Amino acid sequence: MADDEARELEKLKGTVVFLQANQGSKSEGGVPCLYIKRGEIVKLLLRDDNPFENKGLLPYDGKYLEVAGKRKSNGTFIVEQISEASIIAAPAQTDAEDIINQVK
Repeated sequence: MADDEARELEKLKGTVVFLQANQGSKSEGGVPCLYIKRGEIVKLLLRDDNPFENKGLLPYDGKYLEVAGKRKSNGTFIVEQISEASIIAAPAQTDAEDIINQVK
């Protein structure tokens, strides 16, 4: 779609997770998503990757990343650039700091 290609690269930060989709169907499988925060999860597709296998993002499963790409009209984010990002924790309760340290 021409309007999808015209937009500038958008940058997002979050944790890559593979969520089960299409349960009980022939196309059941793990779909790569970027967990940004509670209630904000974006479906990912690595540019030029097979959308039925999604193998290109497997090495990033569970990692906190910054991705750059373009969002399609259906909401899927087409990833063009990937880099590992550092978690910057705001001053918070000790519990949150403990969780962040466990992730590192």
